[in-house]
Amino acid sequence: VTLSSCQTGLGEFIKGEGIEGINRAFFYAGASSVLMSLWAVNDQASYQLMERFYFHLRSSDSIMGALRKAKLELIDSNTLSHPYYWAGFIVSGKADEIIFPHSINKWLFFGISFLFVAGIISAAMKNRRKKLKISF
Repeated sequence: VTLSSCQTGLGEFIKGEGIEGINRAFFYAGASSVLMSLWAVNDQASYQLMERFYFHLRSSDSIMGALRKAKLELIDSNTLSHPYYWAGFIVSGKADEIIFPHSINKWLFFGISFLFVAGIISAAMKNRRKKLKISF
């Protein structure tokens, strides 16, 4: 989950629990990682970082690696190299690998299973019709 608006990583500190913020809700809902910002980020810098982050995410092995590459590109730029523009973005959770949801595989499995069962039922109905026609 990516939360690129201002201060999405902030929240109330709860002893024994840590920081209770909006990111915690995403973890409760099943997210494995959350990219968030710790302070009021510049809109242009946020746009540039997110654009680079998603570009690198396509070819990276990890969320952290994609964020690192995006931050390094901002550091190398002339106008957005100051840490204020890029250092506020952090990843919380399981960021060492990219986990794509298995929902496509699940639906593909159910779709193929449905077609298989429908084919068996259709064949059984045709077979039954043939038997009924022969007996008369």
